[in-house]
Amino acid sequence: MRRPDTPIAGESGPDPAEPRLSVFAHPAAILALCALSLLFEVLGFALAIVGVFLLWKHRILKFWARLGLTAAVFLPKAMFFWINQRRAAAGVVQLQPWTFATSSQLWAWSLLLFGMGLGCFYLADAFRRRGVFPSRHPWSRVFSVAFISLMGVMLAVMSIFMFAGWNDDFQAVAPDEGGRWRLTHLVRGTVARFSTADVEGITVDEVKLPDSLEPSWEVRVKLRDGRSFSLQTASMGTEATLKSLAETMELPPGVMHLRMPPGPEWVNQGRKVRLEDWVGTYRSTAAHGASTGSVLEFRIVNARLVGKETRRLGELPVTHELHDVRVTKDGEIEFDTESLTSAHRSGESFSFAFSGGVRQRAVLHDGFLDVDGTRYSRLDTPSQ
Repeated sequence: MRRPDTPIAGESGPDPAEPRLSVFAHPAAILALCALSLLFEVLGFALAIVGVFLLWKHRILKFWARLGLTAAVFLPKAMFFWINQRRAAAGVVQLQPWTFATSSQLWAWSLLLFGMGLGCFYLADAFRRRGVFPSRHPWSRVFSVAFISLMGVMLAVMSIFMFAGWNDDFQAVAPDEGGRWRLTHLVRGTVARFSTADVEGITVDEVKLPDSLEPSWEVRVKLRDGRSFSLQTASMGTEATLKSLAETMELPPGVMHLRMPPGPEWVNQGRKVRLEDWVGTYRSTAAHGASTGSVLEFRIVNARLVGKETRRLGELPVTHELHDVRVTKDGEIEFDTESLTSAHRSGESFSFAFSGGVRQRAVLHDGFLDVDGTRYSRLDTPSQ
């Protein structure tokens, strides 16, 4: 009986000396990596490097074709990176990072959608000319041609809408003459000019999109004359960009509110916080009795901010030092608390209390301290 892998007489079996082609060496896979690199920003750089490396390693195209494809992959990214650096040097804060003058990704997606729209028109014309549907159902052909043509129009309009950024009222904040600021849009131009005192509020809220795997944010700038401007972005650098903008514009306290889960709401302080501003004693206002009270005390020792916390666990007050007290770049402080246990016996009853140590963040306001949502009122300022 012949084995399944034994070649039949007159047929040649696979040559064991012939190397098997890896999936990453296949021309289609390499060209797909190069094409996908144009559709993404950060991930696109990694895909471009891998795709071009495999392109030159396996030499699937002629020299000039490889050179042209390499330029098509890297030149747009290099050009837009240079443009973004120039705009940043000019003081422009780009809140919408995907515009036709700053993003190769937007060009790729827009051209892809527009090409799909043209493909729909070509397909509709082919249906109309060749009559691929039976002649006894003429309305079926008319409906199909009309539907495919409508899809082509929708895709073409969507690509133009995306490319021009018409869904955003503005895209960047740029410095203006006389210490003023302006909201700019690459298509609409300058949409508003204002001073810092004219800003009533800048808010960021999460936008719930169906079937979206990444969060999206709505940035809204509201002026005191009643005008309001907004944009929507999914950029991961939105929070850091806006915090930097609040410091650059020297916004008054409480003007910018960032509500970006899972973290707590961030409100700008409007001024530089010194170590001396933290010094003092603070008591928790959320306590409902002496047994649950918490008192924080901060002082400066050897030019460093140190602190301690006093809690009542059971019937006894327990004091412990706060560890790793750090002042963040946002003017907040972070510190670690210790895990505390306490046991108390009263007559025949025995009570046990436990408090776990966690990493906490504190925000300093005028007259009180906010520690992860718990308010502490300032009691006094100890002498140094």
